[in-house]
Amino acid sequence: AHEQQILNLWHDHFPVEVKKETIDKGLFIITPQAGASNIRKKNVISKHAPKTNGQLGITLLTGCRPNLLQQTLHALEAHMLPLLHSSYVVVLLNSDDTNSKAIIDKLTYVDKCIMPSKSLLSIGKATSLLMQEISSNKIVRYVLHLEDDWLLQSNKTQTIENACTLLAEQKNIGQVRLRLSAEKVLPYHMVTRKPIVWEPQGEFLHTTSAHFTFNPHLIRCSDIAHIYPCETEKEAQQHFLELRSATAQHTPGLFKHNGENGQSLRMRENGRQSQVLLQSTMVDQIKEYGNSRPITTFSKPKVSCLMPTANRRDFVPLAIRNFQAQTYKNLELIILDDGRDSVADLIPDDPCIHYHRVQGKMQIGKKRNRICELANGEIFIHWDDDDWHRRDRIKLQVDALLYSGKALCGIATMYFWDQQARKAWQYVYPAGRRHWVAGGSLCYWRKTWEHTPFPEIRFGEDTRFVWNRNACDIHVMQDNTFYVGRIHDHNTCKKMTNSRYWHPVDLKRIQEIMDSDFKEKIENTAKC
Repeated sequence: AHEQQILNLWHDHFPVEVKKETIDKGLFIITPQAGASNIRKKNVISKHAPKTNGQLGITLLTGCRPNLLQQTLHALEAHMLPLLHSSYVVVLLNSDDTNSKAIIDKLTYVDKCIMPSKSLLSIGKATSLLMQEISSNKIVRYVLHLEDDWLLQSNKTQTIENACTLLAEQKNIGQVRLRLSAEKVLPYHMVTRKPIVWEPQGEFLHTTSAHFTFNPHLIRCSDIAHIYPCETEKEAQQHFLELRSATAQHTPGLFKHNGENGQSLRMRENGRQSQVLLQSTMVDQIKEYGNSRPITTFSKPKVSCLMPTANRRDFVPLAIRNFQAQTYKNLELIILDDGRDSVADLIPDDPCIHYHRVQGKMQIGKKRNRICELANGEIFIHWDDDDWHRRDRIKLQVDALLYSGKALCGIATMYFWDQQARKAWQYVYPAGRRHWVAGGSLCYWRKTWEHTPFPEIRFGEDTRFVWNRNACDIHVMQDNTFYVGRIHDHNTCKKMTNSRYWHPVDLKRIQEIMDSDFKEKIENTAKC
């Protein structure tokens, strides 16, 4: 359903139906969505019947630069000739240069050569036209986009297959950059010129920030408008950000820009030549990727489950067991205990569980900030000691956070269970009220907390934490069955179950959700 929403949003805004495409100078792999285009027709020279035995399409944009074209083709043929012959290859010759045309005519692996009918195309138009053509091939699922000034440096073409695997398995990743690590990554957003947040993700850099052009000083609204209808560049950026299409930077990559010492690009700005140095220290933080093996899974962010506790000996074992049963594996449980009765004896010998004992009662707001300081993860999830957590809770919430691109996520409708009274309710937050999600269901980025920590108050700190965000930064999840709050005599906040927002539900509903954990608790109650 989430993928369909993305596609519907894309089709509403963009007439060129190319899934998760960005305009970018250089090389990237993107996943196309076949569809019609409103771009004017060009004269197309058909060279060969399209190949249909491979899912990779290769596009090459070239102009009046036969020497660069020759060098690029020589490197491709030397390192990946079999891949060229098994892929659907489309070349756009953005000039009437006869030397470049003669070079292309000799290439037996080119399926189609596109030439403008009259004037030269902008990069935006040329990229759009190439994607229109490549999308018409129903077999192609992945596109390797090249320009004539990018040189292949390695014969490790397994990297390209790895990138395709990553795109297939991780729906929130829209493109994989394969630039050589020496090229670095330009750490600027074109519209706001603020740094792009590149998150180290195992063997990749990862970002959810969209960026259309390579040079933050150039204005290319006219180029962007051919794929993303807009009057201003900011408008185009806002449309694309709604899709939350993430980018992965593969390190080290395969392609090096054929510019000045391979470290800079020369681009025209207002008729003058300007040099843009590509600098980023984050690339150096990523270990070298082993291209000899295919990717089977994408390194997920480390998650810290945060469990403040105090005098909850009867509840702690189930909370720990729920944590250990989670299907998501890159995680840790941080327990901060300021109660009179230490629960250190209940903590299992598990390297993923870290127990911290402090003397003296702390306000819950201060306690939450302290436990965040102790955590090592990129994503924080509240793991209340007295509540129940389904085994796929972490996976669901991490996916929701990644796919939505929001600062935090949680649920606004949740189930509660009073074990002693044998009653259950569903709490429904009223529509039209100030944005809110339940504190026990909170999942958010570390940087979200670092930007605005919890207010150091006795109760209601989680609600204030949520209200300190704009509504557009919050993702309200629809699945509310991964978490059940429990009502007892020592809840931090008293539950007003007589309120009109609380709706009684049959205990069978809670039993269906909690399954064996519900049965165990009922049996223990009967024994008591």
